[in-house]
Amino acid sequence: MIHISQVRSSEFSGFPYTWKSEVESKVSEMGSADWTVAGVGRAFNNSLNEGYRNSRIQLYGYNLEALKGYAKKIKGYLEEIPRVEANSIFVNGRSTTGGNVHREYHLDMDLDKMSRTGISQGRVLYDLSNLSKKEDWVMPIYENGESQYVYLVPGQTSVPGFWEINNLPLNLDDDRATRLNGFGGFRKEREQDLINKENMEYTMVVEYNFIGSYGQKEYIIGQVEKRLVQELPIGYRIKQQYYQGGNWVDQKDDQTQVWLILLVSVIIFFVCAIVFESLLQPLAVLMMIPLSFIGVFLTFYLFDLGFDQGGYASLLLLSGLTVNSALYILNDLNNIRKRYPVLSPLRAYLKAYNNKLAPVLLTLLSTVLGLIPFLSGGKKEAFWFSLAAGTIGGLIFSIIAIVVILPLFVRGIRPKRPRGFKRLQQKAVLKQQKRKIYITVKSNS
Repeated sequence: MIHISQVRSSEFSGFPYTWKSEVESKVSEMGSADWTVAGVGRAFNNSLNEGYRNSRIQLYGYNLEALKGYAKKIKGYLEEIPRVEANSIFVNGRSTTGGNVHREYHLDMDLDKMSRTGISQGRVLYDLSNLSKKEDWVMPIYENGESQYVYLVPGQTSVPGFWEINNLPLNLDDDRATRLNGFGGFRKEREQDLINKENMEYTMVVEYNFIGSYGQKEYIIGQVEKRLVQELPIGYRIKQQYYQGGNWVDQKDDQTQVWLILLVSVIIFFVCAIVFESLLQPLAVLMMIPLSFIGVFLTFYLFDLGFDQGGYASLLLLSGLTVNSALYILNDLNNIRKRYPVLSPLRAYLKAYNNKLAPVLLTLLSTVLGLIPFLSGGKKEAFWFSLAAGTIGGLIFSIIAIVVILPLFVRGIRPKRPRGFKRLQQKAVLKQQKRKIYITVKSNS
C-alpha cells in the first residue's frame, strides 16, 4: 500500500485531482496487478474480478477421474449455450477466487490436418522442447563415492517468446520444415486442479457466467442438468448452486415450495374448521387459493415474465391474502343465520355479501396499491418485481372468484339448522299470515 500526503496549502486546489488522474493513468499503463486509487473524488479500480462467476454446478461422485469426465461434458454443453460466456467456464475440484487463481498455456493441435500432411506429433513436440532447452547432459563424475552429473549450460540463454514458438521453423525431416501456427497454437486457460471431498464424496465444480434473468438460467441450465442426469450412473449426482448469505448453497427443489403451499393450506383448513365448526365451509375458503393462482399464471404468461423465486413467494402470499375475503363473508353469513334462523339461504348470503363487499374490495385495493411501488424498479429488481406482479394479478382475479365462484360453493353447503327450527318456521309463517290479514282488513275499512 502506498500513501501520498499533500501540504495543507494545496488541499483546496486542483492539484490533488490532477495528481490522482496521473496516478490512474500510470497504473492503467503498468497493469500486472489489481490497483485501487482512492482519497480524492471517486475511487478507481482496474480489477477485472476474474475469480468471480455468477453461477455454479457441482457434481458429486466416488470416482475422481470419471467425475472429471462428466464435468468436462457439462462444460461442453454450456459452450453450446449463447447466454453462457465461453471464456468464463472453469472446471475445478472446488470453487476458487481471484486470490488463488492462475492461468496456464495449453497447446492445441489440429490432429486431422497433421495426419493429412504427414506431420508427426511426437516430432513437433521434440522440436518445441529443443527451443526451450537450457542445458545438455555431458557426463557423470564420481567424487567421494558419490555420483555427480555434469550439464553444459550456455552463458547467455533466454526462453523463446510466443512469436518465436509459433513462427520458428520446425524440422520434420531432412527435406521438410513447418511452423506451429500452421496447424496449432497456444491457448491460455484458468487452471487450479484441486482435489476436494465432502462427506466421503469427490466434488467437481463448474463455474460460469450466465447472461440473463434468474428464470432464464433456471430453465436453460435445468435442461443441461436433465441431459446429464440421464447419463450419470448410480453413485453420482449433480446440483445447481446459488449465492446466498455469503455462501454457495444447493438450489432448493421446486417441490419444496409446493409442499410449503400445501402446508399453509392445511393450516388454514384446520383453523377455519375450528372457527366455523364445520368441515365444508373451510373447503369453500380453500377454493379461493387455487382460483387466485390462475391470476398469477395469467399475469406471467400475458406479460412474458420469468417465473422465479418471486413468483413462488407471490403464491405463498396469496395463500394468506385471498382467504381473508371469503372469511369475512362466511363469518358474517354464519352470524346472520344465528340471528335470523328462518331466513332463506339466498337472502342470508346476499345480506352478508352486501355487508362485507365494501371492506373486502377496499382491502384488496389497498394491497394492490401498496405493491405498485415494487413495479417501478422494473425487471432489474427481479425478485420484488415478480413478487408484486404475481400478487397483484392474483388479487385482481380473486375479485372475480369472490363475485362469481364463491356463491356457487356456498350454495352447495346446507346450513346447520338449530333446535326447534320447524316450530320457529311455523311461528314465522303465522306471523306473516296475521300481518297479511291485518293489512287486508285495514284496507277494506
